[in-house]
Amino acid sequence: MIAHTAIDSWRSRPARERWLIGLPAVALLAVVLYIAVWEPLHGSILRLRSTLPELEARRELIRAQAAELRAQPAAAAVPVLNAALVQALIERRQLKGALPALEPAGENHFRLAFARVPFHAIWQLLQDLQMDRGIRIVSLRVDRLDGGNVRLEAVLGAGS
Repeated sequence: MIAHTAIDSWRSRPARERWLIGLPAVALLAVVLYIAVWEPLHGSILRLRSTLPELEARRELIRAQAAELRAQPAAAAVPVLNAALVQALIERRQLKGALPALEPAGENHFRLAFARVPFHAIWQLLQDLQMDRGIRIVSLRVDRLDGGNVRLEAVLGAGS
């Protein structure tokens, strides 16, 4: 209803008056669009254009580094497994009192056994062996005893 009234009021005005009202309204609309839309977009374009060479240089550096890495032969670092390394980790985890049995079980393999050990402590030891030292667990047997204690038998290996 209000729109019809406004449209009728606009149409009933003389042409000269419509021009005097419409021309500043169009100019105001153009200024608002320039300030609210064009200026922020133009500023963003300039900022992005200024950072583009840096980003392209960084991309080329990354491509060159990737090409270097692909060109290098893969160094297969085979971890060396020895009793001293495993003993040191057992002592670091303070499991020496659990009386571990450590004996060779073939080439680059050891058998580790605990008659009674807290599960949370043995879990941390196995994580240290695998994550920090690259030693893999070939076989593992864990039997629950009581509380949080377990009996553990594991064969540890290095290499493939």
